[in-house]
Amino acid sequence: MSTNMQERPADLSRRGPKPSPMEDIDPIDVARPAVPAAAPAAPQEDAGGDAPVSAPVRVRARTKPARKILVQLNTKVAVDARQILDDTCDENGRTIQANVETGILLVEYLAEQQATGSPVSAVEIQRIYDAAGS
Repeated sequence: MSTNMQERPADLSRRGPKPSPMEDIDPIDVARPAVPAAAPAAPQEDAGGDAPVSAPVRVRARTKPARKILVQLNTKVAVDARQILDDTCDENGRTIQANVETGILLVEYLAEQQATGSPVSAVEIQRIYDAAGS
């Protein structure tokens, strides 16, 4: 190896990270730029040229579907609990995530019903099951 390396810079000191210029600004407080509204349509002349006729203009806003915010949940479960999850996934064709979410919603509903002394509704359980799988 050569000890004389011409391509290396003379100053080999390490550079530390530079702070962001917006480090002190909370991103929630920053206003997003306003989306420009569609320009109104110009009035159209009638064939006779008597009076301008304004036709309604349909503007379809292009919206993205709302994203479902997910949180990583690394948890250890017993082998028999994992087997139940796998069997349930095989039976209903849903993912482990969908089955866990459904179970949590059902437990929450049942606890609420028990706390209020209300009867458990099979229709409500089916609605929770259907909504959680979509």
